[in-house]
Amino acid sequence: MSFLLVEWSEDDFKTYSVVSIDQLEDGILRANPGKLVGTVVAIKWKRNSIHRGLVLQIGKHKNLSLEADKLAVKAADEASIIKEKDKSKFDNSSGIKMQKSKNRANEITEIASQIPSSQSVDMSLNAEFADPPLDNETVPKEKYDRLKGRHDRLKEKYRELKKLVENSHEVELYEGSGVTLPAAELASIKIMSNKPTTLARNLFRRLFSPEELASHSLNGKICNANQLAPPLPKIDTAKSDAVIKFVLKEEGFDNSPNADINEANKSFLKNKKAVKREIKKSLSDFLRECKKRKD
Repeated sequence: MSFLLVEWSEDDFKTYSVVSIDQLEDGILRANPGKLVGTVVAIKWKRNSIHRGLVLQIGKHKNLSLEADKLAVKAADEASIIKEKDKSKFDNSSGIKMQKSKNRANEITEIASQIPSSQSVDMSLNAEFADPPLDNETVPKEKYDRLKGRHDRLKEKYRELKKLVENSHEVELYEGSGVTLPAAELASIKIMSNKPTTLARNLFRRLFSPEELASHSLNGKICNANQLAPPLPKIDTAKSDAVIKFVLKEEGFDNSPNADINEANKSFLKNKKAVKREIKKSLSDFLRECKKRKD
């Protein structure tokens, strides 16, 4: 199966994802993806939402994931430089008292208009802008705070990705499993996954080939929905167990509760069992979906 490296057109900042060709909304494009590079396409995303993105490359998931990490680091680096320039502009004006006149309001609006909307900048208010008049000619304080929060999150993601790209070594998915992935690729998969079942499925896509996914089941047992069909062989236990344990760890269910049996421990075990059951059901459904697509 081929994958697409996509730059999202609707984001304020440059962000990138690796998506399956199956996520293209247009079935005609799915059948002939070779000419998609350089075009903006509609992509089915989480919860049946549709987003538009620019196709940069077509290829294998592993290669595109590494390229997406590099582009994310570059974009965050550019945003950081712009942030420093804009901060310097604000600092240079620290000795000027804010006037309530229309002329002063126009100056503030002019400064704000110079900030590129497609980049992340530090929009924190300096002392001289402590309580600006929030009329139609000034930038609302809520917008400053919102953009500052987004910048801080992007900067944190940038530092993590930069460190991982520079030291893209293999990491064990779960201690003692022997199942490894490049650190940068694992970080990318985690960022792309908004819930535990999605994370588990994305890890399966990375660890198993399309042929393996379409010809195996999670437990190697007869399917309750189709008991007449012969059971498919069980998928690699070491890899599947590593995925499930890793996702449980990410959800905070790695460490066992204290030996004392109390209500807190009972609740912990109950929630862990429920999450594990949900992950396994999602993976079983995913393998059946892969088989149907192949058939």
